[in-house]
Amino acid sequence: MTSTRFTLPLLLAFFVLPSAVEATFFHNTTGLGSYESSVTFSEVAVSHGAFVTNEFSAYGVEFPSYPVYDSNVTGSGNNVSGAGLRRYGFGDGSTPTVIVIKFTETLTEAAFALVSDDGNGAQNKFEALLGNAVQETDYVDAVANRTDNFYGFTGINFDAIRVTVAGATGGNTVLDNIQLGAAFDGGTGSVPEPATAVIWTALGGLGLIAYRRRRVA
Repeated sequence: MTSTRFTLPLLLAFFVLPSAVEATFFHNTTGLGSYESSVTFSEVAVSHGAFVTNEFSAYGVEFPSYPVYDSNVTGSGNNVSGAGLRRYGFGDGSTPTVIVIKFTETLTEAAFALVSDDGNGAQNKFEALLGNAVQETDYVDAVANRTDNFYGFTGINFDAIRVTVAGATGGNTVLDNIQLGAAFDGGTGSVPEPATAVIWTALGGLGLIAYRRRRVA
C-alpha cells in the first residue's frame, strides 16, 4: 500500500500548483503584451470639451463618471497622444476625482494609459469591479511624469475599472489608449481559477482520501 506520506504531497502538487493563478495588477510602459482591441478615442467624432458617456460603447467601453473629451492630449504626459479623455478635480478637494471605465462585456484583462498630477506623496487607487463589487485593489504613487503609466489587471473577471486620483484637489487627469484583452468565456476554461478556491477543493479531496484510508485500515 502506498504511504500517505508520499501520496499527499503528490496530490497537492497535482491539484494546487498548476492552477493557482491569482489576479494581477500591473503598471508598465506598454500595457498588455497582446490584446483583442483598443480604444484611442479617434474612433468617434466628439466635440472638444463635451462630456463622454456611451459614445464609445460600440468599441467596448463606457464612462459613467462623465469625463470630458479632449481632441488633443498630446504633451500631457507619456503614452498619451491625439484624442483622449480628461477629468478635472474639485478645487477645494471636497470630492475625490474618480474615473470609471465600464466595459460592455466581462473581461479577464485590460490596460490603459493614465496621466495625473503629482500627488505629493499620495497614491492613485485602482480597483477592478464586477457587478459593482470590488475584485482587486492596488495603489501606485501619483507621479506626473512617470513612464510606466500603463495600468491594468489580468487573471481576474471584471467589467469595470475604477481609478480614484490622489492629491488634495484631484488635479487634472488624462486617460488614453485603452487595451481590451480576452473576454470571460462563461466558465469554459479560459479564466484561471482563483488560488484560494483551488486550494480548498484540493484540501477537501485530500480529507476524503484520508477518511477512506482510515475506514479501510
